[in-house]
Amino acid sequence: MSGATVTSLAFAPLLRVARAAGGVLGRRVVNVAGPLPDPASLQEHVPVERYLDCWSALESSLGGQVAVDAVVAQSNLADLEIFGFLATTAVDLNAAFTRIAAVRVLWAVGAGWSVVRDEQSVTLRYHPWATAHPGSDVASAFAVTDMLRSIRQIAGADVQPLALVIDHESCTYRLTLDVDIGARKALQFDDRLHDFFVRECEALITRLPTSDDWLARTTAALARAHAGTIPTAALVARQLAVSPRTLRRRLADNGTTFGQLRSSVALELAQAYLARGLSTAETAYALGYAEPRAFFRAFKGWTGSTPRQFADALRASPATTPSTR
Repeated sequence: MSGATVTSLAFAPLLRVARAAGGVLGRRVVNVAGPLPDPASLQEHVPVERYLDCWSALESSLGGQVAVDAVVAQSNLADLEIFGFLATTAVDLNAAFTRIAAVRVLWAVGAGWSVVRDEQSVTLRYHPWATAHPGSDVASAFAVTDMLRSIRQIAGADVQPLALVIDHESCTYRLTLDVDIGARKALQFDDRLHDFFVRECEALITRLPTSDDWLARTTAALARAHAGTIPTAALVARQLAVSPRTLRRRLADNGTTFGQLRSSVALELAQAYLARGLSTAETAYALGYAEPRAFFRAFKGWTGSTPRQFADALRASPATTPSTR
């Protein structure tokens, strides 16, 4: 997982939970976290394995859901210095989403958020570090749950999502909101203050280790290429003006593979098509599968359910409940 890092500020809520628990758990998490930069800041990143090790320790002692809920309760956008203030001083939630996605390298290298909008909804998708680390699942569940808490803090309202999906098996983590929610005003918008934080965040990014953000670029290229064909590494590499070998190497530097990312994008598109009422066959052909049975097998492998079961569940429940398989 070469180059995968997280800001040292990410440890703050985990350490609060551990210290409040005290005893063996408190000592264990503090020891796992190890020495952090003093003072911790967005400019200081540490290897992500240390962060995931802390999550493993909390999960083994408290259980996954209890650990997530406890850390969410101890989190605050103010912990993230100007990154948090930038979100709370956005003109509206749409602006906050866009800026969070754009400057996500301040939070992590190798993981982050993307934003997709359509006529009815805005979906924030979390792209975790691609690793078999035992702390990855609970850390990803926290990322999505805490994003919803942050949105509610920015909006100053109990925002209800259309869907909150936490599916470890298919590595799908997303939060879907009604498109109208994006127009809600943030609590503290001020033009001059907002512009100041934008400049400061951009300056911070230039001081961080360089990252080409290949996850975001390749994800976007895959989404564009997945129209009636299954994209190959050669096709996407041409779109990005690199060789297939370079593409694979840079994705590996970000902790993932081309195949993993292609499956993730295909699943996201498939679920969107099925949610809009396309049949299994129509969705299969839209994604480039030569015949529906191949798509059927792929979808069941990704989610554990068939395309029809997924579509039936959507029709039965307009608001998808959280899944933590």
